[in-house]
Amino acid sequence: MNRSGRGSMIGMTAAVGALLIIACLVGFTFYMLLSEHNKAQSRAERSTLGLAKILNEDDRVGQVNNVIARSRELVFLSRRNQQTAMDKKLSNWEPLARFLVEEARSGADLVEGERKNQIDISKQAVRYFSDHYNLHTIDKPIFSLPFFHTWDSEINDVYVGSVANEQSNVLNTDIYPGLREFDEKERYFQKGSNLYLGNINAKLPSPDNDLDFKIASLHAPVDSTVAQPRILNSSAFKQSACIFKAMKFVDSKLDQIPTAVQTDQLFWITAISHDEQQVQVSAVASSNGAMPPP
Repeated sequence: MNRSGRGSMIGMTAAVGALLIIACLVGFTFYMLLSEHNKAQSRAERSTLGLAKILNEDDRVGQVNNVIARSRELVFLSRRNQQTAMDKKLSNWEPLARFLVEEARSGADLVEGERKNQIDISKQAVRYFSDHYNLHTIDKPIFSLPFFHTWDSEINDVYVGSVANEQSNVLNTDIYPGLREFDEKERYFQKGSNLYLGNINAKLPSPDNDLDFKIASLHAPVDSTVAQPRILNSSAFKQSACIFKAMKFVDSKLDQIPTAVQTDQLFWITAISHDEQQVQVSAVASSNGAMPPP
């Protein structure tokens, strides 16, 4: 083989070798990208679970739901007692019955005020958690090679809501047949489980239909077993509002106490080209369920 042929062969071998090296680098970079994406996804799920835990901390949502239901029953029963006193012309008892109705209605207003306060508590808890999480991210590469660097993820957006089609933890009983008949007509509860539906406003008949009795969705206990916070598929999440957008708190209006959350988190990668790439990962989690009633 002449010199030119050997030179051509050497050049071709060098070119093939260079291509193989480039292919190996690209393949390795892709593998590292996939690996770091999986790690970021795992971190997102852990932090989202932590955020979900505080939504029903100490069973505050479950307790509020039960208080709302008992307040509703009290208003209904007080109104029925007043009507009975009027129908039977019990003039001595009618003023007392009327007073008890007004007391029950005032109590319902107080309960509704506390429910709204719990919504504010949830929003501020999400805000504090997200700010604290972002403040404590590592401000240097968490994985570093000469041609590949990844940075810690940060919470960019937070959406709150509930688990789609989830009922509440409140039982509809037959203690007050008139109320149960009304609730059945209005389809406020699920037959079979006898649980009130989640995220409803269980209005009472007139003249008390001006009052709100908003019951949040929350996983009910099964005997003494309480559902733990859990990761959800995104299709199982029913979004109500965004309360953290582009790493800033947004005071969005919420109609119901949230019991599920979705976070969108960002992390950055610098690869062979040294161009910084932004990657998003998301996770959805539900709060723990309600405690069994005492």
